[in-house]
Amino acid sequence: RAFPGFFVLRRQVDVFTVQNLTKSYGLNPVLKKISFSLNQGERAALVGPNGCGKSTLMDIIAGVQKADSGHVAFTPSYLRIGYLRQGISFAPGETIGAYLNRFASNLKECLERLENVCEALAASPDEVLLVNEYDRALKNLDRAQQMEGTRLDILSGFQMEDIPQDTLIESLSGGQKVRLALAGILLEGPHVLLLDEPTNHLDLASQEAFESALSTFEGTILAIAHDRYFIDRFAQFVWVFSDDGISVELMAETVHKIMSS
Repeated sequence: RAFPGFFVLRRQVDVFTVQNLTKSYGLNPVLKKISFSLNQGERAALVGPNGCGKSTLMDIIAGVQKADSGHVAFTPSYLRIGYLRQGISFAPGETIGAYLNRFASNLKECLERLENVCEALAASPDEVLLVNEYDRALKNLDRAQQMEGTRLDILSGFQMEDIPQDTLIESLSGGQKVRLALAGILLEGPHVLLLDEPTNHLDLASQEAFESALSTFEGTILAIAHDRYFIDRFAQFVWVFSDDGISVELMAETVHKIMSS
């Protein structure tokens, strides 16, 4: 894994480990025994030529595709993974609020459910099932209220808090759609973020808002990126893919010098 002349970072505790991943499409090998690991809170970038297997690797880590051989291990095994893929798509006619409700309880629905249970309980106060349902509805409402605060905090971090929740997503700019997609992912409380070219097609304002929100994330991040300025501000270190799928690990500042030369 070492690249002659460059310092290889050493870590002690791994959040997830990629071990000897191999993947081919027909007779075309895409990944050849790729191995690396990431620790809690570390931020790494994947760089390399188009078609060398970076997105395939991300799909395998996220569980979207299966490797031909090798494995991905998470420690602990229940880690939540947030995956921002290229080509973000939303349901036709979907609003900001409807999209975010996919990832968190709807406060209005929880309130309505609690009111309905209260009415039923008033009519049958000794019904055990209704008492239990009331407890569940109350807990769901409390969770939804907490998530509503989290939702507003996340949207504020992405500078989208002033956009009405009933706004159609199709009316948003490309940069706003990327920020909204990541906002939804963050609502799920991921421990690890996988980002595939997250700054593609972002204008300067969108990129600054995106990077600002990302800077507050305390988990582990692995991003495919070609934007050397994003890499310089975001990554601690970088895996460089060559055409034959072999990765080497470099300090991010070294990669920045290479890309600037």
